[in-house]
Amino acid sequence: MLPGKIFTPDDVLRVVRKRWWIALIPAAIGLIGATLYAYTVPDRFRSQTLIMVTPQQIPDAYVRTFTTQRIEDRLASLQQQILSRSRLERVITDFNLYVEQRRLMPMEDVVELMRNDIRTQATRGDVFVLSFESASARSAKDVVERLASMFIDENLRNRMATADSTSQFLTAQLEDTRKKLEDIEKQRAEFRRHYTGQLPEEVTSNLALLNSTQVRAQGLTDANAADMLRRANVERQIAELTNPTGNDATGPDLRAGALQPSQTVTQLAQAEETLAQLRMRLREDHPDIKRVQRTISDLQLKLDRESTERPISPDGKVNGRVDPRALRVAELRQELAQVSAAIKQRDLELDRLNATLGQYQNRVLASPALENQRLQIERNYETYRRQYDDLLSKANAAEMSAGVEQRQIGEQFRILDTARVPERPFSPNRPRFTALGLAGGLALGVGFILLLEFRDSAFHTVDDVVSTLALPVVAAIPVIRTQAERRKLRRRRFATSMATAVVLLGAVTFLFVKFGL
Repeated sequence: MLPGKIFTPDDVLRVVRKRWWIALIPAAIGLIGATLYAYTVPDRFRSQTLIMVTPQQIPDAYVRTFTTQRIEDRLASLQQQILSRSRLERVITDFNLYVEQRRLMPMEDVVELMRNDIRTQATRGDVFVLSFESASARSAKDVVERLASMFIDENLRNRMATADSTSQFLTAQLEDTRKKLEDIEKQRAEFRRHYTGQLPEEVTSNLALLNSTQVRAQGLTDANAADMLRRANVERQIAELTNPTGNDATGPDLRAGALQPSQTVTQLAQAEETLAQLRMRLREDHPDIKRVQRTISDLQLKLDRESTERPISPDGKVNGRVDPRALRVAELRQELAQVSAAIKQRDLELDRLNATLGQYQNRVLASPALENQRLQIERNYETYRRQYDDLLSKANAAEMSAGVEQRQIGEQFRILDTARVPERPFSPNRPRFTALGLAGGLALGVGFILLLEFRDSAFHTVDDVVSTLALPVVAAIPVIRTQAERRKLRRRRFATSMATAVVLLGAVTFLFVKFGL
């Protein structure tokens, strides 16, 4: 191409008139080649069926469905199961598919080819399309029917398996929870049985019993204190009567009570008074009370020995008459025995009441700790009871759902549009192939023309000389061909036209012979 040359419309028309045959030959070759290729590619048929997901016949308010996935997710899961090698191999064998491929390729590659020919696509709502492509229209229809039945059966098996496994799982969990709940109930009953009377709800009654027992013990203590004073007084009188001072027993001193008590009687009275005061302040098992009780016992034994060592008279008579002191001493000793028996009986009762008081106090003191244990047991019981009730409800729902699936009244796949034998192939698109071949040939020819023009450095017009050499043109002499040159040019164009016609005619003849067009 000349330096700085700019193509004008006249230049374009000149190039087209000069080199049109260069674009025509590749276009013809592209058209013929694309047409031959389009008619040599085998026909591909596609058959499809429309499947809808029908909801279960029982409302969800009564029996809940297990499926919550979207249709796309369910299709992907089902497709992974159905398009397994074992199942597709059986389909290939049953319908004798991919005969040539099975002879030249391993079965694994043939199965992959079939996977690529199967299409599943959700269209609207709960509807999806299942299709299969094959070189045989009948095979495409039969395979789609088989695949549709496999989808329906696999969906039903999956739902039944899901319902059964869910029911079995919930039943097992329910049984485990029931055993744990029974263990908690046994622990609860054992706790109530073991700590009967010490439970937190019995604190009020224990406090009332504690107060009433304390009041009763205090009454017995007061009564013992009074009887101890009385016994000390009786013992003092006995000591006075059995310890004469040399005066006449019936003299004025005896009647006036002039006899002085012995030291042992005085110590015994003081000890009993001290014991009464201590019992008003301390418990019965206090060491001070035990010590005073031992002292009283020792003084009592000592007083008894002194009384036996100093009898009133050898025969209890004075001048042949019964000694009044002896009668009085006998009465006092009888009263003393009664008072001592009453004190001893009250002491036993006080021991029992003190033991009861200790039990009530221990119950009241143990109530806070037992309250924590009881709360822990009750929390565990309530937790497992709620869990058991929840699992029981879910297990019953799962069992009903499993029954729904077994009766095949749950959610199912239903065929809306059955597969049909396709009337015409969907592939290849021969008009498209022909148009693309023609367009490709023209593009190749135009490109070849542009390449020739780019390499052409000749002057074709006056403007080319002026623009390139910057010289004035005096005259332009047109091309003058001789008669022989014109005949040669006509023969070349005729040969080119004839060759193109022969190629086109041969291509058309081949198509008619090959495909019966």
